Amino acid sequence: MQPKLSIIVPVYKVEPYIHQCLDSLVNQTMDNIEIICIDDGSPDNCGAICDEYAKIERGGVAFRVIHKKNEGIIAAINDGIKLATGKYMTFVDSDDWVDIDFYERMFSAMGEKEAEVFCSGARYNEYGERTELDITIEKPFYYENSENCAYLMGRTIVRVPSENNECYLCQLSYYWDKIYLTSFLKEKVLGWNKHDTYGAIMDSIFSFCVFSKAERVGGCTETGYHYRKRVPGSQTNRYWSDLLKMSSNNAEALYDMIRNDDNRNNHFLQEAFITRCQLMFVWTIPNYVHSPQEVSYIARAKEYREFKRAKYFKDSLKTKTSYDSNRFYLKLQLLRITGLWGAYVIEYIKKLCR
Repeated sequence: MQPKLSIIVPVYKVEPYIHQCLDSLVNQTMDNIEIICIDDGSPDNCGAICDEYAKIERGGVAFRVIHKKNEGIIAAINDGIKLATGKYMTFVDSDDWVDIDFYERMFSAMGEKEAEVFCSGARYNEYGERTELDITIEKPFYYENSENCAYLMGRTIVRVPSENNECYLCQLSYYWDKIYLTSFLKEKVLGWNKHDTYGAIMDSIFSFCVFSKAERVGGCTETGYHYRKRVPGSQTNRYWSDLLKMSSNNAEALYDMIRNDDNRNNHFLQEAFITRCQLMFVWTIPNYVHSPQEVSYIARAKEYREFKRAKYFKDSLKTKTSYDSNRFYLKLQLLRITGLWGAYVIEYIKKLCR
């Protein structure tokens, strides 16, 4: 008999999509499921929709709804960990959905192993009428006694080439495409956040923390999670006035965890961190170039200059890694030296080339 699975669903402002999400969960082919919806003060009808699902009796499915004031996704994740009663648990974003046999296949792939973390092999990226497959795992694996811990930690923050170098594997950063031993999360991961603001990039902090503490980790090639991309109003599709703060918090948390980890001198892990800082530095550029004009250029340039001087970014901007293409590294150096002026030049050249 498969163990009880708690599925945590943080819910906020996804009324057009939540029915598809919850239908995919209550109709799972495996029995003994607990669904916990964390209504994070959603201003639309999401809370009421969850309440309606809780009234419907379904054999083998327990449905709970927690209504609370809005505190953000990090607080919702921690609340879910505290409330879970299943031997295993997982997370589903409320604008996504899963195949109805996804978790049954995941447990079948895990078999008799009692992994603390077990990863699926890929995810479907949903762009409306178009679907793309992002592969994360090429072949099944199972590690014990923190074997390959540094490699797994690094893979939460960088993409790595496949064995045949035909493509790059997606990062292991997402928190929702895995199942976790509940006691492991409660004892070793709960309270993982140092800051309250990581934005949409908080996944990598959570997953990095998980892999740094797990001793029994497995993965399979099963696919069944559908990740809805480019949802209007979602965290990944808006202007962030506090993007620099989010990025700094992200880098600081990663830096602290690496510094205090037994694998801190691992070359792959160090290089992955440097690459992540470089990428965050570049990712912030479009947000600042296209920020609302009521924020003066001088103010934006000053804030950006302070951002790139932070200890987490300063050294990384001078270091070339095996992940840097020549084109990327030249762009990185241009931005390092010129700041936002260089960013405007890059954006202008892009427009000329269209």
